[in-house]
Amino acid sequence: MTGWPDPSSLPDLSDHQRERYAAATGSGGCLAILGGRPGTGKTFSLARILSKVPAGRSAVAAPTGKAAVRITESLRRAGVADIRATTIHSLLGPNRDEDSGEWSFEHDETNPLPLDWIFVDEASMCDTALLGSLLAARAPGCRVMLIGDVNQLSPVGHGAPLRDLIAAGLPYGELTEIRRNAGRIVRCCHGIVDRHQFEPSPGLDLAVESPENLIHVERGQPEAQIETLKTMLEKFRGGASLAVRLENGTIEQRQVDAVWQTQVLVPVNQKSPLARTRLNTILQSFLNPGGEQVKGNKFRVADKVVNGRNGYFPVETNIPRNLDGGPWNQDSREGKIYACNGDVGRVLAVFPRYTVARLWCPDRIIRIPHGEQQVDEDGEEIEGNNEWQLAYAISVHKAQGSQASVVITMADSYPGARMLCDRAFWYTALSRAETLAITVGQKEVIDDGIQKSHTWQRKTFLTEDIHSLAQSSIIHSWERALSE
Repeated sequence: MTGWPDPSSLPDLSDHQRERYAAATGSGGCLAILGGRPGTGKTFSLARILSKVPAGRSAVAAPTGKAAVRITESLRRAGVADIRATTIHSLLGPNRDEDSGEWSFEHDETNPLPLDWIFVDEASMCDTALLGSLLAARAPGCRVMLIGDVNQLSPVGHGAPLRDLIAAGLPYGELTEIRRNAGRIVRCCHGIVDRHQFEPSPGLDLAVESPENLIHVERGQPEAQIETLKTMLEKFRGGASLAVRLENGTIEQRQVDAVWQTQVLVPVNQKSPLARTRLNTILQSFLNPGGEQVKGNKFRVADKVVNGRNGYFPVETNIPRNLDGGPWNQDSREGKIYACNGDVGRVLAVFPRYTVARLWCPDRIIRIPHGEQQVDEDGEEIEGNNEWQLAYAISVHKAQGSQASVVITMADSYPGARMLCDRAFWYTALSRAETLAITVGQKEVIDDGIQKSHTWQRKTFLTEDIHSLAQSSIIHSWERALSE
């Protein structure tokens, strides 16, 4: 089996990128880590590496469906059209025991993946259990490259393995030179990591060579923030366009869909006046007032929804053929289709007991059965009973791995929100924007947040366990990655 592509075989990379790639792979081991902040060329480097390995023996995976869609689209723009990224769960093949309800993976130590190279994008989102399961399913000699940014939020699940593997001394190359000029957004993200003050653009100008594309709107009260948000979305819904400078220097008038190309981000799910649940109720009525409704179903036709758990959902069969003439739901198993935590969909039909929704990449149309929704003493929905939720506004954690043309982040002064909004929160939120990032609220809330960091406070002990070669079931995966 061949090793990692030689750095000299990647002439399209800059000298710095080849040097960092060599640092990640030069030891000849089977596990490599390539990191970097926004705009430093992580995806471009991955595309060049993929061009040197056989497509049939390699796979690109990401922790969430949104991340898999984003990296697939990015690779296609970079000239790699023969690889479709998948989620790590889908790659491993999830299975659920109908009797016990326990989940397992088809591929594990006894049934390894038939691959020679695995590339994991957005690896900072992987928790310890998921990454451990992937490494356990690695065939002997298979090479794994983790690609991510340790400055982003820690995983929702246990641990912070990307951070810990780097701290443990595994081969790591960090890209630091900014190669993509994404203007103020990229410059501000780098400044946040370096603990500089939050410096938004003095005015909006997307047509200049270094775009002024990070706008802050100062608003003091939650209701004023919400009205400002609605005003912005109304402009996009009304057909307002953005004059955007393309890479070749030409100026394009780009219209932005207020629902599908715009994403509102918030810190908390409940309690705050700017909580996700409250904002979604407001935005559903504002952005989709005429959507068909039925009694007993909180969704409307054309709503934007997001999945909150990994699992199989019934296939909707009463549908026309796919837009390209091919079938829907090609990956269905016994009348069910897999949907990942974070998959975003569009509601096609609503019924009292279920909702029909379309998901993308791959195209799927599923039925979402309804559980009995519970509310707390304040009348707000309790998470966990009906995992599909409206997605006009989502948490920054849920947005990890995805991007939108326009991202609007609410600077929430609610005490519980301010406690969560640290440097990694703002770094992650702003870096979700492709064309324009907007913050709405009090600038002092943002300034206060970027001076705090909770990322390194998470106690995991994985680094210590690797160093001591502790014989636990989780660590066995890391030992195999280091020894083979």
